[in-house]
Amino acid sequence: MTIIPCGTNVTIKLNKQEATITAIEIRFKQVIYQLSYFNGNGEHKTVWLDSSLFTASDHSKIKIGFVK
Repeated sequence: MTIIPCGTNVTIKLNKQEATITAIEIRFKQVIYQLSYFNGNGEHKTVWLDSSLFTASDHSKIKIGFVK
């Protein structure tokens, strides 16, 4: 399995908001990323999104898991 690591800067496709990956949740074969950002009013926001809903500015995916 490959993931985009925490700390990677991304752009949310829906609203073109710049964000940072702050957590990763893996359930079975699904990976969901927690993204944190500040909106236009200076409020801190956090959302959980699938990787299809954002683009990573740094495409440094890493492999995780056990080696067989």
